[in-house]
Amino acid sequence: MPSIFQIVMQNNPSMLLKYESQFSQTDTHKNTPLMLAAKLGYLECCRVLKSLMHKKNTSEMNAFFVAIAHNQLECAQFLEEEADFEAFTVQKYQNLPVGCDLLTAGIESKNPRVYQYLVSLYRKTQCVDEQDPILLLKLSSFPQFIQLLKSVKISQFKSQLAQTQNQQVPKSSTFNVKKIDQMRRNIAHYMALLNFTDISAVQLTKELGVDFTLQDANLDTPLKLAIMKNQNDFIRVFCQLFAVKDSEAVKQAVVFENRAAVRAMVPLHLKENEAVPVIFYSIIQRDVEIFKYILEFQADCKLDQQQYLDLSSNAELAAKIGKQQQILLKKDTTVFEFINICGDKEKAEVYNQYMKNKMNEEIGDALHPISKITNINDQDTQRQIYHEVVDVINLMKLNHEKQRQEFDIKMDCIIQFYEKKTHLLEQALYETEQERNELLDVVADVIGEDKAQEIRNKSFNRSQMRSQSINNSFNMQPTNDSLIISPPPIAITKKDKLIPPVMPVSDMQLKDFNKGINAEIDWNGLSIE
Repeated sequence: MPSIFQIVMQNNPSMLLKYESQFSQTDTHKNTPLMLAAKLGYLECCRVLKSLMHKKNTSEMNAFFVAIAHNQLECAQFLEEEADFEAFTVQKYQNLPVGCDLLTAGIESKNPRVYQYLVSLYRKTQCVDEQDPILLLKLSSFPQFIQLLKSVKISQFKSQLAQTQNQQVPKSSTFNVKKIDQMRRNIAHYMALLNFTDISAVQLTKELGVDFTLQDANLDTPLKLAIMKNQNDFIRVFCQLFAVKDSEAVKQAVVFENRAAVRAMVPLHLKENEAVPVIFYSIIQRDVEIFKYILEFQADCKLDQQQYLDLSSNAELAAKIGKQQQILLKKDTTVFEFINICGDKEKAEVYNQYMKNKMNEEIGDALHPISKITNINDQDTQRQIYHEVVDVINLMKLNHEKQRQEFDIKMDCIIQFYEKKTHLLEQALYETEQERNELLDVVADVIGEDKAQEIRNKSFNRSQMRSQSINNSFNMQPTNDSLIISPPPIAITKKDKLIPPVMPVSDMQLKDFNKGINAEIDWNGLSIE
């Protein structure tokens, strides 16, 4: 016999009538069959089970509340006579936090139809307290809310004036503005949830002493709520009024991959000296655009001491690194080293391109004074700037020539290194051929001279092909004007890591060869004869 919950799952109202004796059954959380029907949006089943609408589950939610929590508007409208705007959750339910009431559930749903229905139902069935700023915000009564703020500000001014004149202080309603509800949320939290954008009202709220750093029952600040709910207009207003260097907020925006929030807060909320720079968190996440943006401000960052980094926000990366939720990074770990550890090729390419562009910009800045000459009429000044430019160019030429010579020397060393290896290899091959021929001479009487000669010929041909292949590898020419050197595979360290690509060598710039090739060659042991 199927259970009453299975029948509801099948959306079979006619069969429900046959099991009326089971209507009172509940699950382990005291959820009734009606709550399940309301959750799934099965309106006809709700009609059959309507007698259960007054019952509540362990979170103190009735069927109407459950329908609202799951955006089932038709079921909620059918059950609205049990709407209790004073009730709130005593346990966490789905995505609703502890202490969540109906209006807050409508806001959290981010479903305009459900939210507007609740606001309309509240105004129709409840008395609106015009002195409750949180309620006014929940009902989107923004003009009345702003007027209340202004009246409180005027009341404060009158109180201060009365104190200076030793008069009786009039009663102030400031305490209403600082009200905290059952979720430990204040005005600022609901401004964030509703994407409130009136900057003058937010400024006035700040002046009235409302705490914009208050953590609610879930330890969420107004800014964190805005980040989680993608209320980016409020974030922009917040960042204009609160120049607090709180890098934790940026980390939250990175973890939730909220690009608009990151752009609004960076670099305003970045700390220069923090244990783990924000860019390390952007490497963990999948969003490359966020990493690219923060890279402009923290490309050169490294860890001041060894640190544990939480990988739980990217399960794929955690599994890739070793099925661990944390990773220990040693002191002085750089941005690129951490990219290598994560094995993120896309971010590695972004990093290398950024560093290349940065180097080009530095060269361009060095030549920038020449552009001033055409805008200056004084010949002495023009001559002075000209000589400064010439000095800069000469220094660049000297540095370029020095790097070119160092590059040539190291290239010669590499060639010599491989020539020695090749010579040893050819010698070993020659000795092997000699030994094989000697063995063939010994066994020629057994296998026959013709067979032995055939084996000698095949062996000789293979040797010729090996030698030709080795010679060809040294005679290969670059396919373009830029000489690109690939690291020798037998000498690369950390084969499982990404190696920074070698920059092309040109007449205008030459990167240090050590950055382009990570080879374990004993330079001191090699010499150019």
